[in-house]
Amino acid sequence: MSERNGLTSLLTDRKINTKVSLGFACVLAILVFSGAVAYFAFSQAEDGFATYTQRVTVVGIALEIDRSFLELRRNAREYATTSAEASAAGVRKESVHLHALLRQGLAEIRNPERHAKVEEMSALADAYLTAFERVVASTQEQAKLATTGLPEAGTALAQTLAGLIADAEKLDNSDVAALARQTDRLILLGRLDAARQTGHLGSDGTAATAAFAKAADVLRHIVGMTNGTVLAEEGMTVLGNLANYELARSQSVTLQTAVSGLVDGEMRTNGDRVQRDAEAIRDSGIADEATEERL
Repeated sequence: MSERNGLTSLLTDRKINTKVSLGFACVLAILVFSGAVAYFAFSQAEDGFATYTQRVTVVGIALEIDRSFLELRRNAREYATTSAEASAAGVRKESVHLHALLRQGLAEIRNPERHAKVEEMSALADAYLTAFERVVASTQEQAKLATTGLPEAGTALAQTLAGLIADAEKLDNSDVAALARQTDRLILLGRLDAARQTGHLGSDGTAATAAFAKAADVLRHIVGMTNGTVLAEEGMTVLGNLANYELARSQSVTLQTAVSGLVDGEMRTNGDRVQRDAEAIRDSGIADEATEERL
């Protein structure tokens, strides 16, 4: 009781100025404390909003990378199917956009795991584009064979065989003429199947290989039965031209196989990995957002 009276007397004994000053000091202290609490609360809210915004940005980048790479893959697949230069141009144009998005991802994404995935996507995208340029080179070489190599070899083969038939008839060698016509039919059948094979029309070239092998056997028989004559020389020339045609076909098929191997092998594998990484970044960012909202 005496302590309360002492505190009361301490206050009542003070001058009015002192009492006002003490009251003002108490109010000021309360205001400072309230301001500090509000400031720290606002800072935490601001930090939380910045974190949320950054995660939304990360998810958006991942979605854009995914969309851009899908567009790039679509153009690459179309080029492999049609050899259209517009599709190749589409791949190169989209690659510029994709690389810009990947650079943005590397700059924006700070989470170590997600950042590592962007680095991996960048390396995989580069490997994909390098493989695509190999597809373009092989496709162009194959097109050159289809427009010049194979037709020129086929024309030389047909002309020398026609000459053999004509000379056999002039010499009244009906046996050689008949065998040469049989060879001509076999070669025509072989070239028909070869055109289906190199033109991506569903043939594996087995029929062409068999027909050309039979034609070569017949030609060797002609050479043997006319040894030492002009017909034997012409038969050897036809055999050489048949070998040249088969070489051109083999080169075209090898290039075609290389293109298919790249598109369906390395490029598909790397492309799928890029898509999975983009989806993983997107999904982890969305999961972090959901966690923040629950908290």
